[in-house]
Amino acid sequence: MANPSARAVALRELLVDAMAKAAEPLSTNALRQVPPAALLPWRAGPGVYVQLRALERMGICRRVRRTDVERGLDPKNAYWRYTHDDTLADVIAELDRADIDG
Repeated sequence: MANPSARAVALRELLVDAMAKAAEPLSTNALRQVPPAALLPWRAGPGVYVQLRALERMGICRRVRRTDVERGLDPKNAYWRYTHDDTLADVIAELDRADIDG
Protein backbone atom coordinates (compact mmCIF):
# COMPACT_ATOMS: atom_id res chain seq x y z
CA MET A 1 0.00 0.00 0.00
CA ALA A 2 1.35 3.44 -0.91
CA ASN A 3 2.09 5.93 1.80
CA PRO A 4 -0.25 8.91 2.08
CA SER A 5 0.77 12.27 0.68
CA ALA A 6 1.91 15.05 2.98
CA ARG A 7 -1.42 16.78 2.35
CA ALA A 8 -3.35 13.68 3.39
CA VAL A 9 -1.27 13.33 6.56
CA ALA A 10 -1.85 17.00 7.39
CA LEU A 11 -5.59 16.56 6.94
CA ARG A 12 -5.58 13.38 9.04
CA GLU A 13 -3.78 15.23 11.83
CA LEU A 14 -6.42 17.98 11.80
CA LEU A 15 -9.22 15.42 11.91
CA VAL A 16 -7.61 13.41 14.73
CA ASP A 17 -7.05 16.57 16.76
CA ALA A 18 -10.67 17.66 16.36
CA MET A 19 -12.08 14.22 17.22
CA ALA A 20 -9.79 13.79 20.22
CA LYS A 21 -10.95 17.11 21.70
CA ALA A 22 -14.67 16.52 21.09
CA ALA A 23 -16.91 15.26 23.87
CA GLU A 24 -19.46 13.87 21.39
CA PRO A 25 -19.10 12.17 18.00
CA LEU A 26 -18.56 14.63 15.15
CA SER A 27 -20.25 14.42 11.78
CA THR A 28 -18.31 14.30 8.55
CA ASN A 29 -19.81 17.69 7.69
CA ALA A 30 -18.68 19.16 11.02
CA LEU A 31 -15.17 17.83 10.44
CA ARG A 32 -15.11 19.48 7.00
CA GLN A 33 -15.54 22.81 8.80
CA VAL A 34 -12.63 22.38 11.24
CA PRO A 35 -10.13 25.22 10.83
CA PRO A 36 -7.83 25.19 8.97
CA ALA A 37 -9.36 22.19 7.16
CA ALA A 38 -12.18 24.50 6.08
CA LEU A 39 -9.60 26.57 4.20
CA LEU A 40 -7.94 23.67 2.43
CA PRO A 41 -8.95 22.89 -1.16
CA TRP A 42 -9.32 19.13 -0.57
CA ARG A 43 -12.09 19.53 2.00
CA ALA A 44 -14.69 19.49 -0.77
CA GLY A 45 -15.93 16.21 -2.10
CA PRO A 46 -14.84 12.89 -0.63
CA GLY A 47 -11.45 14.03 0.71
CA VAL A 48 -12.41 14.29 4.38
CA TYR A 49 -14.52 11.13 4.30
CA VAL A 50 -11.75 9.17 2.60
CA GLN A 51 -9.25 10.25 5.26
CA LEU A 52 -11.72 9.37 8.04
CA ARG A 53 -12.09 5.88 6.57
CA ALA A 54 -8.29 5.56 6.48
CA LEU A 55 -8.11 6.60 10.14
CA GLU A 56 -10.84 4.07 10.92
CA ARG A 57 -8.82 1.29 9.25
CA MET A 58 -5.81 2.36 11.34
CA GLY A 59 -7.87 2.00 14.53
CA ILE A 60 -7.65 5.69 15.41
CA CYS A 61 -11.36 6.43 15.16
CA ARG A 62 -14.59 4.59 14.58
CA ARG A 63 -17.80 5.38 12.83
CA VAL A 64 -20.71 5.68 15.25
CA ARG A 65 -23.84 3.96 14.08
CA ARG A 66 -26.63 6.40 13.43
CA THR A 67 -28.87 4.55 15.88
CA ASP A 68 -26.21 5.18 18.55
CA VAL A 69 -26.24 8.92 18.00
CA GLU A 70 -28.58 10.91 20.17
CA ARG A 71 -31.73 12.32 18.62
CA GLY A 72 -31.69 15.63 16.87
CA LEU A 73 -28.54 14.95 14.86
CA ASP A 74 -28.68 14.59 11.09
CA PRO A 75 -29.35 10.90 10.34
CA LYS A 76 -27.90 11.30 6.83
CA ASN A 77 -24.43 12.07 8.19
CA ALA A 78 -21.73 9.67 9.31
CA TYR A 79 -20.50 10.41 12.84
CA TRP A 80 -16.99 9.72 14.10
CA ARG A 81 -15.40 9.20 17.51
CA TYR A 82 -11.72 9.14 18.45
CA THR A 83 -10.94 5.72 19.92
CA HIS A 84 -7.17 5.35 19.97
CA ASP A 85 -5.58 4.43 23.31
CA ASP A 86 -2.33 6.34 22.76
CA THR A 87 -1.97 10.02 23.53
CA LEU A 88 -2.84 12.46 20.78
CA ALA A 89 0.86 13.36 20.43
CA ASP A 90 1.74 9.68 19.87
CA VAL A 91 -0.92 9.31 17.20
CA ILE A 92 0.24 12.46 15.40
CA ALA A 93 3.83 11.18 15.51
CA GLU A 94 2.64 7.85 14.06
CA LEU A 95 0.87 9.65 11.21
CA ASP A 96 4.01 11.71 10.52
CA ARG A 97 6.16 8.57 10.40
CA ALA A 98 3.76 7.00 7.90
CA ASP A 99 4.40 9.95 5.61
CA ILE A 100 8.20 9.87 6.08
CA ASP A 101 8.68 6.12 5.75
CA GLY A 102 7.57 6.11 2.12
